[in-house]
Amino acid sequence: MISMISEARARFLFEFGITEAASEGVGIIVTDLATTYKAEAHARDQLLFEVGVMDFNTYGGDITFRITRPADGTLVAMAKSGFVFFNYSSSQVTPMPEAFRNKFPKVNWLS
Repeated sequence: MISMISEARARFLFEFGITEAASEGVGIIVTDLATTYKAEAHARDQLLFEVGVMDFNTYGGDITFRITRPADGTLVAMAKSGFVFFNYSSSQVTPMPEAFRNKFPKVNWLS
């Protein structure tokens, strides 16, 4: 499930024209992952990953996941992945780029 969540995150960001890899020395680093499993899923089950962002702060925020089995509507798992922006040149966490923030204008901000 964790590898599928990582793939869902990458695809979600790609849809918004965002790469996780360093661009101009700045990239996204996943800081934590919390997953709550609600039901069993098996190999070859078709799963739907609904992905969103929330709780932005100066340096990053959270990506949320709702994973269901569309065949019967079963909620399989919920997950939240924290992220920050990291400057690989200076080896420091760096403020969220304005271009990223502007792609999600309705996201709530934490102080």
